[in-house]
Amino acid sequence: MKLINLGLEYLADDRMPDTYLNSLEDYLSTLPQKRVRVAVYGMAEAGVKIVDIFKDSTSVELVAGFDMCSTIVSKHIAMANPANISEFPDLDLIINTAPPQFVFDVLKTIFSQNSNLSVLNLYDIFSYVTDDRNWDFSYKILVNDVGLEGDVAVFHKEVASVINTRIDEKVKERRSRQKKTREEALNKLELEKMCLGKYLEGELRKAIKDPNSKIEKLINLAENYPFYAIARDAAACLLVQDSKFKAALDVFEPTLLEYPCCHFSLTKLAELKALSGDLVGAETFISRALYFSPNSTELQAVGQMIESGDISSILDKWMRRDVCPEFKNRKVRLKCSTPVWGESYIKIFMELGLRSLLASGNIPHAAKEHDLSYTIYTREQDFECIKSYPEWKTLKSLIPAELISIESLVEKNNCGSRSFCKYSLMTLCQNDALEQAYNAGSVAFIPIADFMFSADFLRAALQKLDTGYDILLVNGIRVRHEPFVEKIVPKYNSETSLDIASVELFAEGVQYIHRYSAQAMDENYTPLWPSYFLRKNSDGNFIHNMFGSNPLFIYPQELLKIDSTLDADLPYKVTDGGLGKYAYSDESEGMLMFEVVAEDSELDRYCDKKRSSAFASYWIHGTTDPMARFLGTRLMVYKSSHCEVELGEEYFKAVEDTVKLVL
Repeated sequence: MKLINLGLEYLADDRMPDTYLNSLEDYLSTLPQKRVRVAVYGMAEAGVKIVDIFKDSTSVELVAGFDMCSTIVSKHIAMANPANISEFPDLDLIINTAPPQFVFDVLKTIFSQNSNLSVLNLYDIFSYVTDDRNWDFSYKILVNDVGLEGDVAVFHKEVASVINTRIDEKVKERRSRQKKTREEALNKLELEKMCLGKYLEGELRKAIKDPNSKIEKLINLAENYPFYAIARDAAACLLVQDSKFKAALDVFEPTLLEYPCCHFSLTKLAELKALSGDLVGAETFISRALYFSPNSTELQAVGQMIESGDISSILDKWMRRDVCPEFKNRKVRLKCSTPVWGESYIKIFMELGLRSLLASGNIPHAAKEHDLSYTIYTREQDFECIKSYPEWKTLKSLIPAELISIESLVEKNNCGSRSFCKYSLMTLCQNDALEQAYNAGSVAFIPIADFMFSADFLRAALQKLDTGYDILLVNGIRVRHEPFVEKIVPKYNSETSLDIASVELFAEGVQYIHRYSAQAMDENYTPLWPSYFLRKNSDGNFIHNMFGSNPLFIYPQELLKIDSTLDADLPYKVTDGGLGKYAYSDESEGMLMFEVVAEDSELDRYCDKKRSSAFASYWIHGTTDPMARFLGTRLMVYKSSHCEVELGEEYFKAVEDTVKLVL
C-alpha cells in the first residue's frame, strides 16, 4: 500500500474549505494518469464536496464512495460499504476524508481489502496528535495498533514516535516539579495503611483547620503532590476572601502545569487574573478555556463578565465558596429521575432498576420519612409501554410519579435542529432533573436505567444526606445481564420488588462479571479509556478506582448543567472542585450498585496488548480535571463477605498502581 499525506489541518467546523479543494486538485493534477480512477472514503461533508467538484471532471473519474452508513446515497457516485473495497481492483487512488482519529481504522480496513491500493490521507495527523484538544485521541491512536500490517504499521510507528516523544517530555516536566518521590509517597501510605486519596483528604482537612498557617500547609501539600491542585484551589479561595488577589493568583497559577487542558482550571485562572487587575491576561485564559469547551454556557458567561469588566460578579462567585463547610442535620427531600427509552432498556429498568428501588429499604422506606417523587423521561411513543408494567403501578401507589416526554425537553430547550446521540439525550434529561431539584430545594437522585441497587441503598444514602452531605459518589462493577437475570433474580424476586442485601448481592453478582470489568483486572488488556481499574483482593473483596465518578445524589447549591456526561465533568462542578461536602458509597453499609448490561455490549473498549502505566498516565495528565484525578487515587472496596477488609499485598499493589499514574 502506498500512503500519501496531503498534510491539511483538520478543522472540525469546516473540514473541506475551498483552499483545501484547490490543494487536492493541485495534487491530482501531478499524477501520471490521464484520467485518474478515484474513490472517496467517507461521504460526510468533505466527501460530498469532493464529489461535487469532480463529478464533471475530464481528468478524474469518480468510481465509488465508501461509507459505513448504509443510508447515504449519491446521484453522482456509486455507494458501497468499505467491506466491499476489494470489488474495485482498478482504482488508482482512494481519498480518505476521515478525521485523523480514525485514520488507522480506515487504513486497516483498506489494507485488509486490497493491500496494493494507494491512499491519500487529507489531514495532517502529526499536528493533530500534538494539539492539546486531541489528547484523548492521541492516546487511542498510540495504543490501538493491534492488527496493523505493512505500510500501515510503518506509518503508525512514525506517528507513535511523535506521541512517545511528547510522553517523555511530559514525564520529565512532571518529575522536575515533584518534591516527594513515588517511593517516599508509597512508604508513607504503607505506614498510614491507606490509599493516596484518603491520605490527601485527611491532610487537606488538617491544613484547612490549622489556626495559624493554613495557607502555607496547603501550598506545601500541593508541592508534595503536584496533581493535588485542590489544595491550591483552597488556598487561593482563602486568599481571595482575604482580599489578597495577587497572592491568590500566584498560588493557583502552577495548577496549569498539571492541568494544561482543563477548562475548569483555565477559567479559575482567568477569574483570578481579572480580580488582580489583569483583564488582558483574563481574556487570554478564558479564550483558552473556551478552546477546550466551546459550548459551555458557564464559560461563556465568565467570558462576558471579563469582557465587560464585571469584576464584582466574579468576586461574588469566589466569596460564596466555602472551603470548610459545616455539617448540619436536616431532613432532605428527594427528586428521583431516570431517562430511558426503547423497549429493551425500559424492560431492564422496570424489571431490574426500578424493581430493586422498590425493595423495602429503598423507596418504601424513604417514602415514610421523606418527601419523595419520581420522574421518568422517555419518548412519547414509550409512555404506554412503561405504564403497562406492574412496577409503574406500584411506584405510583407509593409516591408521586410522572412521565415527561423527551420531545418536550427538546422543544423547551430550543434544540430541535440538533442531532442527538443517546448520551447527549441523557444529558438533556439529567440537566432538566438538576434544574427541577434546584428549583424545589431538593436532592436530585439521577440513576441510569441499567443500574441495579441493593435493598437498603436509599436508606443508607438518606442517612448520609440527612447528616449534611450534599453529594454521594457511587461507582459499580458491570455484570452480564443474561446470566444475572436467569440465575440470580429468581432467588430474590417478590411480587413487587427485587430485594437483595448489599453483601449478598455482590457475592452473587460478581460471579457474572462483564468482560469490560474483567478486562480491567487483566494487565494484558489496554483500555481505550484508562479511567477504570479493578483488582480482586486476597480476601475475595474487589478494589476499584476510577478517574471520575457517578454523582448520583446531588443537592445543588446553584443551578448546574452537565456539559458532557454524568461521570465526566459533573463531579468537579457539584463538589466545587473538591471542596464541597461529598461522600463515597463504600463508606455506608448497605450501598451497592451494579451496572447490568448485555453480554455483547462495549466489547471494543480494550486492545489485546499489555498495558502501559506511562501511556495511561499521559492520558490522565491531558484529559482529567483536578477532581477526577484525585478520585482516581481513592480506592473503593466492594465486599463479598461481612469480614473486615484485608489491607494486604493486593490492596497495596492497587495503591502503588494509582501512585504511578499521578506522580
